[in-house]
Amino acid sequence: MHPWIARNLVYYPILAFRGEDMRPQLDEVRAFNRLSRDAMQEHQWRRLRALLQYVHEFSPYNREAFARHGISPAEIHTPADFARVPILTKDAIREHSAQMASTEKRRVTHRHTSGSTGVPLDFVKDHDALARMGATMHDCYSWHGIEICDRQCRIWGLPREFKRQASIHTRDFLLNRIRLSSFDVSDESSAAFFQKVRRFRPKFMYGVPSYMTELALRLRRLGLDPADMGLHVIVATGEILYPEQKQLMRDAYTCPIVNEYGTTESGILAFACPNDQMHVMGNNVYLEVVDPVTGQEVAPGESGEVVITDLNSYAMPFVRYRVGDVAEKKAGTCACGRELPMLGHIEGRLEDMLTTPEGKKVAGGMFYYTLTKGIRKFKVYQRALDRIEVFVEKGVDFDQIDLNAIREKWRVYLGPTMNVSFQVVEEIPADKSGKFRYFVSELPNQPALA
Repeated sequence: MHPWIARNLVYYPILAFRGEDMRPQLDEVRAFNRLSRDAMQEHQWRRLRALLQYVHEFSPYNREAFARHGISPAEIHTPADFARVPILTKDAIREHSAQMASTEKRRVTHRHTSGSTGVPLDFVKDHDALARMGATMHDCYSWHGIEICDRQCRIWGLPREFKRQASIHTRDFLLNRIRLSSFDVSDESSAAFFQKVRRFRPKFMYGVPSYMTELALRLRRLGLDPADMGLHVIVATGEILYPEQKQLMRDAYTCPIVNEYGTTESGILAFACPNDQMHVMGNNVYLEVVDPVTGQEVAPGESGEVVITDLNSYAMPFVRYRVGDVAEKKAGTCACGRELPMLGHIEGRLEDMLTTPEGKKVAGGMFYYTLTKGIRKFKVYQRALDRIEVFVEKGVDFDQIDLNAIREKWRVYLGPTMNVSFQVVEEIPADKSGKFRYFVSELPNQPALA
């Protein structure tokens, strides 16, 4: 379908019918992104204070939480004041969703997360908030020449149920995209997808980096050149994008690789500009990087937990919501001209942090950096505080690597008492979410912030 037809005769009318016409919000997002840093912060703070007044009046859960901590929205004037507001956890949302929702009647859509960490999250979203999420996304994509309803190929999950598959295939057709299921990345499906992409001629590919990397490796092994897919840009999302993956994809597909960081709950949180800096979407969220113990904002250059307040989610307010990710707060501004705040290295989910018997925290990404040669794919499970189990698929030159040497190398990070076992398997299955986590902790959840 021609992008103009898909955009103007399908996409915009569907949004208007659902009450999510995002064109005014798209203008607002772009105007916000042209502001100075000081003007952005002033604009954000006005909207944040308005949200706090609203939730205090219309959200019973938040009103009770404010009272319990001796907080009045009228007394919140600075970020330090705001840091007194208690952190909102996923467990609290699951337990108190009815009390969190606004008592004011609003038009909403029910949504849920995929539950990649084991437990899905159900919530409601204002139609206006959904429109603003869409506007934020399309503005980000336009930074790289991607316009609304440009042809897209994606590698993403596809449910097994026929009715859900039919619904997704219909949406894909209407939104001008084709899909390779991340549950079925085989030699046969990869070769078929390669030919389909060449016929469809999409402008960009969207998907999880582990499977876009996997596709490139399989195509090369089959004697097919990923560059022949003719992609202009690739948007990587849903997982941590490791430097080695990024370089491999850039070499294979011969196009820019753009990193997207977001959540189902609030859409894109940060997006890479053409200068490869991760800009925070300040028009849509108030994002903090906090110390996981104190809940206070960390200094620039330091890492902490990502905590967000959705500035547009009134039907079910997410105020100081603990996303569960660890990222670095970055100082300064970008040469691209946007004065949006920036994140540095995004380290992944807090659940993806390994805990050693000595109490040290180690990012699960450490395994990715040390298990590269000779191994096609791996997955690490922390079964107990002092025990991890590593599943590996053989790659080229597997016989030349020494697993005992890798085990000893890890002792620098994991300490002397961690027991490490390896199992060589034919295939490591994908997670139920369609993503792929290199590290899975089976330890009890960490205590929530106060």
